[in-house]
Amino acid sequence: MERVEAVLVDAGGVLTVLNPRLVRSALARAGLDVNQETLDRAHYAAIANFDGSAGGKKDQRAAFYMAYVATAGASKERVAEAVAELDAAMRAASKPWSKIREGAIEGLRAICDAGAKVAIVSNATGKVEEELQALRVCQVGSGYGAAVVAVIDSAVVGVAKPDPRIFELALTAVGVPAERAVHVGDSIRMDVDGARAAGIRPLTSIRTDCAGLTIMSTPARWPRSRGSSSCVDADTELCGRTGATTTAPARRPRSSSTQSGRWRSRCRRPRLDGVPAAP
Repeated sequence: MERVEAVLVDAGGVLTVLNPRLVRSALARAGLDVNQETLDRAHYAAIANFDGSAGGKKDQRAAFYMAYVATAGASKERVAEAVAELDAAMRAASKPWSKIREGAIEGLRAICDAGAKVAIVSNATGKVEEELQALRVCQVGSGYGAAVVAVIDSAVVGVAKPDPRIFELALTAVGVPAERAVHVGDSIRMDVDGARAAGIRPLTSIRTDCAGLTIMSTPARWPRSRGSSSCVDADTELCGRTGATTTAPARRPRSSSTQSGRWRSRCRRPRLDGVPAAP
């Protein structure tokens, strides 16, 4: 198995999530009162619905919002109203993806300190590098956040996920071949399919700890290689391929389809070949 030398990371849904104040305010106008845990569940339910939707961008956006508000508790009678409020709030906001996910900064720093080259790969509006730097999540080179090699913004480079060319641009930036890179994202349609098309091993973002990186629960098992039927948990795989040591999970989920049964796999900071982990 190839060692991981580069980790490509999605931004929205992995490093950041929707601003809870913005979302709560929009949903309150549709009669909903939600907490952060519900909003977290709503995001990943929405991504799953987005991945399974057909049609163009408009239909995909509608699928995302409908699952989001339904998971947030909207009744059938008020789904349309809630979708309209959330869509309007998102369009009006200058920085809707502005809540940092727990562990994101620590995780990126740990991976960078271990010697892996990190690049952000995001379908964005041309401002994701600026926004991540302002949030102190990461920046290209030294700074307050994790030091990444590149931030690949679809609006800047002119190509978006799942087109494999955006991943190829990231590989060029980090100077690592596809077989020695992994990509962490939250969408099967955009991240998993796109990474695979570029020959990169995809991992899904799950809510477990891996070297401090928050990587998310639900079904996250992918073939070890293209054409292989064997599978591995995404968080364990990211740790293992960067040389980290994992302990056996204390508890396994009763069902892989719900977050209520999620378990945590703790990892020490990654250790690559010849590169000691940071203290």
